[in-house]
Amino acid sequence: MIDGNEKQNAGGQANMCCAKWLPSLANSRTQSLVVMGVIILCFAPAFLVWGYNSQYMRFVADDFCFASSARTNGLLSNVLVQYQSWGGRYSATFIYGLAAQIEYSSIWILVCVAFTLWLLAIVWVLYQLAFMSRLENPLLAAVSIGVVVTYCIFAASPNRIQSLYWIGSLANYVFPMIVFTLWIGSVLFAYRRGFSGSAPVLVVASSMIINFFLGGFAETYVVFQVMTLGIALLVLIALPSVHQRRTLIFLLIAGFFSSIVALFVQRMSPGNSVRLSAFPQDVSIYERIIDSLAFIPFGYSRLAVFALPGLFALTSLVVHVNLPSQGLLAPRNIMRGFAVTGAMGLVLIWAVKFPSFYFMSFYPPYRALLVPTTVLVMMMVTWGILAAMSLTHVSLVTRRAWKVVLPFLGLVALIVPIYDSLVSLDRMVTFRTFAEAWDRGQSVILSERMSGNRDVVIPPIPVDMYSLLDLNTMTSESDTSYHWVNECMAEYYQVDTILAAGD
Repeated sequence: MIDGNEKQNAGGQANMCCAKWLPSLANSRTQSLVVMGVIILCFAPAFLVWGYNSQYMRFVADDFCFASSARTNGLLSNVLVQYQSWGGRYSATFIYGLAAQIEYSSIWILVCVAFTLWLLAIVWVLYQLAFMSRLENPLLAAVSIGVVVTYCIFAASPNRIQSLYWIGSLANYVFPMIVFTLWIGSVLFAYRRGFSGSAPVLVVASSMIINFFLGGFAETYVVFQVMTLGIALLVLIALPSVHQRRTLIFLLIAGFFSSIVALFVQRMSPGNSVRLSAFPQDVSIYERIIDSLAFIPFGYSRLAVFALPGLFALTSLVVHVNLPSQGLLAPRNIMRGFAVTGAMGLVLIWAVKFPSFYFMSFYPPYRALLVPTTVLVMMMVTWGILAAMSLTHVSLVTRRAWKVVLPFLGLVALIVPIYDSLVSLDRMVTFRTFAEAWDRGQSVILSERMSGNRDVVIPPIPVDMYSLLDLNTMTSESDTSYHWVNECMAEYYQVDTILAAGD
């Protein structure tokens, strides 16, 4: 660390640098308000279009299966039935069955609530970190970075339609990520306020319960949870000077242990053999490891090429505007931070992609890639924070170069969501056409069922939403096989067969 005089000088240099970027603004609060306003103005249209398009989403694929199964067996009994016959994701089965009980045309409520909750959870965590780091305007900084982070998680995912609009993704990946983020924020809040009295016992107990519950979701997410808690525990053990270190270590051990137990409970499920029988198992463990390592740089959208560097730049700008006059890291510690977070991020990305190669000998499904995308986004945020701190230590030439590069990247980051919102608006017609056609199909199904017809043929759907989701499509009259999607739909609507009319 650097001494007090160096910290004061570094902080002054930081504010002078920011003043040159935003010369007409008098103080850091005004600068922060302007930066936050510009970010919200540029990113809000994309959020609004995403939410508006969600009204055209309907049930697809597994949604029908879990909804009909939960309706037949009951929510709690269905967890045991699925555990015995399909897989060990006990928490996901319950949440999936609960979500699938809503009217299919109300999916937009789930989408908007989930997106808003994750945004608030990310802001909540960032606010705790900004407050403990003594940033001058912690709430403004947290909101600014949180908006960009939330956008980049979905924008950088390879299939946003599948990640955001499908109940299968909301129940298996988005929901546990929201709860885990809220839990992290709550722990940081309790730590910042100070553990006292019975608070440590309550926090440790709740940590065990919450992490065991979250351990019942998709394997990709559970590995992320276990690895994140394990890495945090190792970092804490390596930092002996942390305040209330013993309580934090007990808390992380409790969460880590309960996550391991949950993963063991998942692996013991008799239904795993049924689900995995559909995937080839003749690939050696060595080949699976090599394939998963080679897949580390892949599995992201084209927008990620622009969104992630923009996230780095905007994070650096926001932090730089709000840097305190004291408390900067020494250059050596900043460089260590870049190396350590980069290494941990790559290991974590590989770890959360590996389960798909291990269990299925194949690439992870698009919805599962939301988890490694989140890891990559948080790694870029950390690098952006470290880059903001490093600007006060680099040479004058390097500082001048960064003052050109960072605003340029930040401008690109502001253009990306505007372009994205225009593309999403263009897709609105496609989504609306699909929803209207599917609503007509459902009317036919209900009418035929009321008439006593158990074999239903619905009008053709002009938009293949399944191809947009990268899922298997339903069977039509011209097909010779009867697909499991049709079977689940027939069970959901309580008829014998459902086919789509041929062309």
